[in-house]
Amino acid sequence: MAAKSRDCHIAILLMSLLLPLSVAAGAVEVVVDNSDSGFTILSGTWMTGTSATPYGTDYRWRAAVAGSPTGEVEWRPSLPASGTYEVFVWYVEGGNRATNAPFVIHGVGDPVTVFVNQQTNGSQWFSLGSYPFATGTGGYVRLNNVATGDVVIADAVRFVLAGDMPVNTDFDGDQDVDGSDLAIFLACITGTDVGPAAEACHWADFDGDLDVDQADFGVLQHCLSGPDVPATSGCLSSPIPPRPAGAVTGSQFVQQVWSIPKATREQMILAEMTAGNIPEFLRSFVPITVAATISSVEHTATYFVMPDYLAIGSDADFVRFPMGPLIAQSIGDAFQCMMPTRKMVNDIWSAAPCKLAPHPYSPSVYNIESVEVFSMSNTYIEGQRIAAGASLGTLIAGTKKDVVVTVQLATHPGKVAIYGWHQLNGQPIQPLYLGHTITYMDYSHGIRLVKRVMLVDGRPMLVEDVLKDPVLSVLISDEGVVNDPRYY
Repeated sequence: MAAKSRDCHIAILLMSLLLPLSVAAGAVEVVVDNSDSGFTILSGTWMTGTSATPYGTDYRWRAAVAGSPTGEVEWRPSLPASGTYEVFVWYVEGGNRATNAPFVIHGVGDPVTVFVNQQTNGSQWFSLGSYPFATGTGGYVRLNNVATGDVVIADAVRFVLAGDMPVNTDFDGDQDVDGSDLAIFLACITGTDVGPAAEACHWADFDGDLDVDQADFGVLQHCLSGPDVPATSGCLSSPIPPRPAGAVTGSQFVQQVWSIPKATREQMILAEMTAGNIPEFLRSFVPITVAATISSVEHTATYFVMPDYLAIGSDADFVRFPMGPLIAQSIGDAFQCMMPTRKMVNDIWSAAPCKLAPHPYSPSVYNIESVEVFSMSNTYIEGQRIAAGASLGTLIAGTKKDVVVTVQLATHPGKVAIYGWHQLNGQPIQPLYLGHTITYMDYSHGIRLVKRVMLVDGRPMLVEDVLKDPVLSVLISDEGVVNDPRYY
């Protein structure tokens, strides 16, 4: 019965997808005046004023105070669509008004306070900026009377849809929002005020209220694009920032770091990558699906990996850059990713449609720790990729030794673990090795990031939780349980 009930529930949700979902930006405008039902006096006595030109017939005011508020009001709209809304306030200006009236916007995410000088720009719509809001009545604006001046004015607030909400509804990282993302979302549903959601499902809590419920489902509905149809940018908000305009290219960065100290170069790599200066093709993650029979039960797992190794620059000009595991860990944390295990590296190589042969550079001939050889190696790999007919974004393997996480990190502090560089016959040149110090890197090292959240039997789980599980860890580890898959 439970299975039938769940199937029925899913069917009902799927049917609701047939409803019109999108509303054109600018077509939605909601105003909450101080006389409307969405306006509430939360505390204190707010007097009524009618002077000058209020919005509507009147406004509310209260004497300003220092320290703790003695009065607070709220404007709570009923929004018909999720998205980014520009928020405006209307007030009657005057010489005795507050110079820093604290309007607090509660949308999706953390509240934002905007201080408004109510002595100027009155009797018109004054913008407080644009913020993400979910469908319904979950968002609101509040104002208290802690301010400098004689009185704080509370009149009307206007919400104008400006575009899609900047959320990430693309769980699997393939740049669309489709049935796969919907199925994963359904596995995360808790119900209203039933939370907090599991950490692996935090991505699905679009309105930031610690549960995964109908309001969040409305956001997903709004963002659905269909298979292989790119979702709108506001629905693909990512922990990986967009590449900044004017960011250096890969070849330009090579020149910048050609002969500087390694420690300085590492900090520059960290700054560039965490600012979003990576090629666009690295942002589309590739699913890797594995299976194992555990105690006579078949289990399936899917994790999501970058199609190639971390690089700096644009699609037209990028360089794969080796880096130490501490820098890689910081970048992974910023991108909500981690480094793979040895088993993952093997499975990625097996799944890769483009397998390229390793190309070693002899340390007796070349300075393999130099930026010059980093660049030479990258140029050679690009030549291989192009000759193989593999487009950018194709899953590629065999070109680098992976920096990996392993159970042995616990007994080898201060070391870097490397593995891989598979030959075309499937045999890795580099066995699992922890002989180098944690600051060592050469041209053969690469960082391939794995999304921190994966699927096990269709259920979202953190990769680190799977690695800690004595039963499920075999899906992604050939060393047994890995309790701490990080570098320190």
